[in-house]
Amino acid sequence: MEVIVNKRKASDIIPSSEPATKKVFVDDESEIDFASEQYSESVFDLNIVEDELTCEDTVANMKDGMTCAICLELYFRPCSLVCGHTFCKGCISKHIKTAEHQKKECSCPTCRDSIVISCGQLRENIALKSLICDYFPTKVQEAELSLFEQAKQTHTDIIDSRNRLILYKSQTEELKKHYDDLYDMLENKRKQHRQATKNCEIEYKRALALKHDLESNPVYPTFLQSLGDSK
Repeated sequence: MEVIVNKRKASDIIPSSEPATKKVFVDDESEIDFASEQYSESVFDLNIVEDELTCEDTVANMKDGMTCAICLELYFRPCSLVCGHTFCKGCISKHIKTAEHQKKECSCPTCRDSIVISCGQLRENIALKSLICDYFPTKVQEAELSLFEQAKQTHTDIIDSRNRLILYKSQTEELKKHYDDLYDMLENKRKQHRQATKNCEIEYKRALALKHDLESNPVYPTFLQSLGDSK
């Protein structure tokens, strides 16, 4: 910065048309220092703005390259496959489980290369995960909070299901006991009826045998005739 000192007023500060040189006319050295400081601060602020814009563009480009092809969101717990493509651990795990459930060959959603590992063999990309945590801490915190809420809701659902199962089991046991008692009562009734039937058959056979003995007795006709005469 070139400064020309002349006996003029402070309002007569005239910048030069040269881009690399700034000429001003001031009264004393204090105003020279002030003008130089203001010029330096403006240049410094401009450099900061340029650096911030460059940093924002870099982060935006990084985010585009760190987007999961399944959920279209920033990687959360990224896992890299053998083919080199990376996905969220939850997304690729769900993809693998769906293929296993449908008994189909599982392939990479991006390149269709075969996936030969199970969900339990997935390993997080530590370097990429650390990079995402450094540049996108807010997104990571939001994802962690969302995962915590989902786990909390799942835990609540499991507890509710367990309580309903316990209640259902208790009611089932009560019904089973009731039906067991009813079955025992009916079984006893059936046994009593069977025994009564047997007794009736025995008495009926005895009666037939007695009748046969009477009819075979020679005195029986005389006995019947005497009964008829008495009437």
